[in-house]
Amino acid sequence: MTEKRIERLIKILIGCTFFVPLVVLPNTFIFPFIVPKIIVFRSLVLLMLGGYIVLCIGNIQKYAPKKTKINIVLCLFFLSMIISTFVGVDWYKSFWDNHERMLGLFTMFHYFLFYIVATSVIRKPKEWIIFFRLFLFAGSIVMLVGVWQKFVNTDALLNRGSDRVSATLGNAIYYSYYGVFLFFVGIFLIAKENSMQWRYYAGVCSFIGVVGMFLGGTRGALVGLVASMVFVLFLYLVSLKQHKNIRRAILILFGIGIICFGLLFAYRQTEFVKSIPTVGRMLNLNLSYTGGSSVTTRFLAWRSGFYGWQDKPVFGWGPNNFLYVFNLYYDPVMLNFGYGETWFDNPHNALVNILVTQGIFGLVLYLAVFITPMVLLWKAYKKNSVSLHFFVLISGYLVFHIISQLFAFENPTSYIYLFFVFAFIHSSLHNTSQEDVQAEKKHAIYSPGMVGGVSLVVVLLIFGTNINPARANMASLKAVHAVASGKDVATQYKETLRFPTPHIDDIRFDLARITFNTFPDYLSAGRVEEVGKLYELTKDELEKNTLLHPKDVRLSLLRAQLQLVGFKLTNNPELLLEAELILQEALKNSPKRQQIQYMLSGVLVYLQRPEEAKVILEQAIDQNPAISEGWVRLVIIYKNIGQVEKAKETIAQAITQGVRLNTKEKELIKDLLPENTIVK
Repeated sequence: MTEKRIERLIKILIGCTFFVPLVVLPNTFIFPFIVPKIIVFRSLVLLMLGGYIVLCIGNIQKYAPKKTKINIVLCLFFLSMIISTFVGVDWYKSFWDNHERMLGLFTMFHYFLFYIVATSVIRKPKEWIIFFRLFLFAGSIVMLVGVWQKFVNTDALLNRGSDRVSATLGNAIYYSYYGVFLFFVGIFLIAKENSMQWRYYAGVCSFIGVVGMFLGGTRGALVGLVASMVFVLFLYLVSLKQHKNIRRAILILFGIGIICFGLLFAYRQTEFVKSIPTVGRMLNLNLSYTGGSSVTTRFLAWRSGFYGWQDKPVFGWGPNNFLYVFNLYYDPVMLNFGYGETWFDNPHNALVNILVTQGIFGLVLYLAVFITPMVLLWKAYKKNSVSLHFFVLISGYLVFHIISQLFAFENPTSYIYLFFVFAFIHSSLHNTSQEDVQAEKKHAIYSPGMVGGVSLVVVLLIFGTNINPARANMASLKAVHAVASGKDVATQYKETLRFPTPHIDDIRFDLARITFNTFPDYLSAGRVEEVGKLYELTKDELEKNTLLHPKDVRLSLLRAQLQLVGFKLTNNPELLLEAELILQEALKNSPKRQQIQYMLSGVLVYLQRPEEAKVILEQAIDQNPAISEGWVRLVIIYKNIGQVEKAKETIAQAITQGVRLNTKEKELIKDLLPENTIVK
């Protein structure tokens, strides 16, 4: 096989990665918008790597990564990830992540390899333009799927009638950010293309990207876009000093923008402004503690992260370990927004996330990854090595990415286009040297034995690191369906275990959680023996998970719930004592989390220790008096131990403080409510 053919094959594989965002298999995988994308991307990268290794064997001088500033900064950032992974609190989660995101160190290394291969193989400016055209094409398909969801079938691809579409990405945030990337690529190609037809193509795709951003309805994307456009116009303003008309036009645009923003803000409460996609949501944020705003809960999560960072300031808690920090510094106010807002495995802010998980060392390097290319582009522009449009538009996109990540986090799709942009910048800044020209004149021919040997290793890697995890994920979905349909779960679970996967911990937890939710139906149907078998199975599997993740609070809660089920099945008080120990340990990892306090108080009541249960509930109420559940549980304890007057006094105190009871809670304590309290 010749060098040119291997290069061509690698370039085809690079082009295929642009279509990875389209990969979604709703009825085949758990987390169908993430798992198949990662599996396909990692497999494509391994295939590229095989070809790249062969090329390096034949001509290392030509294909080896260069010692450049961008490469050095990226290598240092990955070194930061490696250090933080193995000095953090849960190296397993850092290395593999869970199968909901799959962006552990292992997967991130594939993105780094993708960057290395792209910078080494795509060497001509014209080739980069062709690849960006292809990127626009693939991305526009994703955007058009979102248009279809919005205007044709609002339930398509699990969109469930949402006003904010997500197309094949499964998340409206990812969709909006992808749209902005396409917008920038389109504008860039308009400036670069010589053919008017290709300029029209780029313009149409860029417009589709903007439409997609608004259909996704992501406020962070709009903030990032506005900030980056201001930055772009500012760069043009200071760079075009000799073009007075253009500078005057830019100043007029600034003025119009300020006026428009002022008018929109002034009339933000009108139906017209509220109906403007994304803009209405952004201008009508509710940041109060009782307003139900997701932005407020994110601020609280950021604050928890800052407290946690102070514990491990240099290298952090380890990638993907933010949940441990959030739990340890959990703010009880979070429950004001519902139980769904009390679990954060990511702060929805890349800078906070990296500060917490990789420490100040990682954060500095993360910022350097963006700042270094921008500085190098500025220097190259001053030397006339790159055009003004190149410098301004690429820098504008990098600014957008940094700003937008203040309100979100990276995902499988964003990493593809981000690392591709880095590769493009690197290639554009480092033109082929005379030494490289001499190296390019060599054209090796590779023996079938060498190519075959490398290919065999690549195939084995793909099978072991991608195919088997994919099979295990699909088998676990079948097991979940088996639970729902009442089939033999144990047999299906054993089938899942046939396939080695690093995400076995996720599979165990998902099956245990789903199985636990079926216990009430099984018991009401008289299937007590089956519940007993499933109880033993899930209990054993969760104990295995505890060895991997001893600080995982959700795991502790589920284990404690299982112990309570076991107690109801056997009346064995030892199981209650085990549940108490599990919850006491969980409280060490999340001292102010109400779910743990409520469950522990219930266990203490079962153990005939109501005074201890009262102390736990009083602590929960003191931490956040606005939550009705703590009050109601305390009132019921007073009632059950015969202190009826104290129970009435307590619920009256809660109502006086403005605590609002739901219908179920009112029904539970209706005989204790003050007079004139309406029970509906």
